[in-house]
Amino acid sequence: MKKKTVAFIPARGGSKGIPKKNLVDLNGKPLLHYAIEASKNAEKIDEVWVSSDSEEIINFSSDSGAKTLKRPDYLCHDNATSESAIEHFCENVQFDTLVFVQATSPLISSNILDKALSEHFGDDRDSTVSGFLDHGFWWNDSGPMFDPMNRPTRQMQGNMYKESGMFYITSKERFLASKCRYSGVSKIYEVDRISSLEVDSYEDLKLIEHIIRSRDV
Repeated sequence: MKKKTVAFIPARGGSKGIPKKNLVDLNGKPLLHYAIEASKNAEKIDEVWVSSDSEEIINFSSDSGAKTLKRPDYLCHDNATSESAIEHFCENVQFDTLVFVQATSPLISSNILDKALSEHFGDDRDSTVSGFLDHGFWWNDSGPMFDPMNRPTRQMQGNMYKESGMFYITSKERFLASKCRYSGVSKIYEVDRISSLEVDSYEDLKLIEHIIRSRDV
């Protein structure tokens, strides 16, 4: 029997930074539109699901061709984790492989998802995480997280990746055992830095809208 791969897109109705962020206009379309369309057009994804507490989001998602799951209010407060939403999804939907897609990464594409799934299924791994190369010199509140008297070169650092938050791939079985979006043997699927941009502010919206328009020219 063919195993079933589903895209899971959590989309709460509330948001502190940008009110109703998942439905905010981005180049004439709601932000959520981009994650749904990329997932729908991915050949290796069998079903696309949106989980939300918002009737407006549920209706938009359904009209856009996604299946929907109404999330209880107690899983939609500001401190609720994505993992709690995934667990609720696992309890209500039958599938084998989970592609957890975040609507805040609107530059995602079906091509990215299909290539990532090909790598995931073709390799000895349990989870796949989107990320981009990052050779930065990281600081925290205590100062530099490296020796400033012996700054490492890029060659000394080797390849270092930062999670992009665009998507995570794992199995239902693996998630239920770990209660984590990735576990076991986990590997990065490299996405370019531009496509990895996320919407956290109105400034992000303006920048990403400019990128979308430039790509459409």
